Amino acid sequence: MISWIQHHLIRHGRWIFITLLAVVIVAFVGTIGNTPGCTTNRSNYEAMDYYGYDLNSQREMRPIGLRLSLSNELNQIKSSDQQQLSNQMLSRIAILSLADDIGIPTPDQEQIRAYLSKKPLFNNPSGKFDRDRLTRFLDTIDSNPILPEDILVRVLEEDYRIEQISSALAGPGYFFKEDARLQAQRYQSSYTLNTASIDYADFDPEIEAPEEALKDFYHKNADRYETPERIKASYLHFRADSFLPQIGELEEDNVREHFIKNRARFVEAYLTERPKSDPGAEIPVVKFEDVRDAVAIDLRKTQANRLANETAQNFAYELYNKAILKESPEFDDSLKSTGLSLIPIEAFSISDTGSRELPSAMLNSAFALSDARYFSDPHSFDEGYAVLIYQDRISVELPPFETVAKQVKENHAAEEKRRLFYEHGINLGAKLEAELASGANFTEAAAKLGLNVETYQSFKLFEAPETLNRTALQAAADLQEAELSPMLQTGSSGLFVYLAELEIPEITTEDSILQQATNFLKYNNSMIRMNGLASELVEHGIPTAQN
Repeated sequence: MISWIQHHLIRHGRWIFITLLAVVIVAFVGTIGNTPGCTTNRSNYEAMDYYGYDLNSQREMRPIGLRLSLSNELNQIKSSDQQQLSNQMLSRIAILSLADDIGIPTPDQEQIRAYLSKKPLFNNPSGKFDRDRLTRFLDTIDSNPILPEDILVRVLEEDYRIEQISSALAGPGYFFKEDARLQAQRYQSSYTLNTASIDYADFDPEIEAPEEALKDFYHKNADRYETPERIKASYLHFRADSFLPQIGELEEDNVREHFIKNRARFVEAYLTERPKSDPGAEIPVVKFEDVRDAVAIDLRKTQANRLANETAQNFAYELYNKAILKESPEFDDSLKSTGLSLIPIEAFSISDTGSRELPSAMLNSAFALSDARYFSDPHSFDEGYAVLIYQDRISVELPPFETVAKQVKENHAAEEKRRLFYEHGINLGAKLEAELASGANFTEAAAKLGLNVETYQSFKLFEAPETLNRTALQAAADLQEAELSPMLQTGSSGLFVYLAELEIPEITTEDSILQQATNFLKYNNSMIRMNGLASELVEHGIPTAQN
């Protein structure tokens, strides 16, 4: 359709985003829904319809994930958080569905050409379009087997339509002129302030902890001491090396093909094992014959690993297909046919799944299992594959007070210290206010109370000293001249902020700062409106998906 882009895609190509996109797709599908594997009990599978897409279908979500990732790259949007990616995906689907309903047209070739040149990815350091950057980008796409040939055109069309409908729905960005003037004044105002702090570590109150108070704290905060729900399970380990004897003689063509597909890896291993040559020496050319034995060994391991996977898949599928009950004679027969023994797993909670040697995805899947569906899909593990067998669920337990008394005492003391520190801050604030009301100098009054005082001379908010605590800066922006803040708790200290001087400039209607503030408020209010509409669209679609 867009011939000049397709021309580049046909002629050029490098690998792009392979690892990134794989992570994005897996993360998104794992966050949105439970995608069934080849051995999943389909009777428990439930489609999750969302504006015509099944959120539980990896087949449908994969291409959308690819397009979202490419769009983020074009727009220089960093989205590594799974929840953020999920929200982006849901919004993208919903807005494009609305664009279809309204009839937002697909851009033509000239519109695409102009739109592409505005993408942040292709801007040089001065913010202008750089055709060389575009060419290098197009040079990376075509040879990537993950990316469909027309994906760039598709992403540009979708992004264009999203921007069109976003611009229309966001509106002009209504605001009050007085808000813009106040925003401009705040931006240009000059602040002189003092801070007075007390270190939390130096605050050492005497804390009484009678047993009755500790027991009361223990019961009120029982969730802190509960042992979370745990899973009892075991697993079967289908080791790849046990399948090596089943691998027959290798055909030479297959060995050579394996070398060609993995040439870089074999060459690197070969050169690494050789004695190091002089830095200026010519790197020898590595031929197939030089690494043939290593290639054959690796190919046998690859084929054995494939057999291990197939055997594990077949075992799980047999349990599902024959509806074999847990701990039944039929299960024992299936287990016996594998020649393996169940390996027990120490009971684990959901928070333990990332710290065990077994695959975290497999352990996480155990929490969706039950006596009816008691086996997991096979997971790659330790040069083979593992299938988890669910046994039982250990309910949440509250241990006796006596067994956690030491922890309770420590938690109680920490809570009491925070409470008393807060009260101490109120008392200090009252004393500072009294001193200031009597005409005392803030620096002297704070020092008299044993506080650490810092002074920050005239500065604008956007030029604030790096040493000034950001919480103090935010508090100062909301103070009037000669006003004292309450004590701010900033992690390791308590902090008072005193605004000694505030110089507020006059802002005229011709002032460029006023125009900047006006533009900011327009844009900000438009985005708030658009985000609200997008949220409504998402909420409208999600209940449909859950029906």
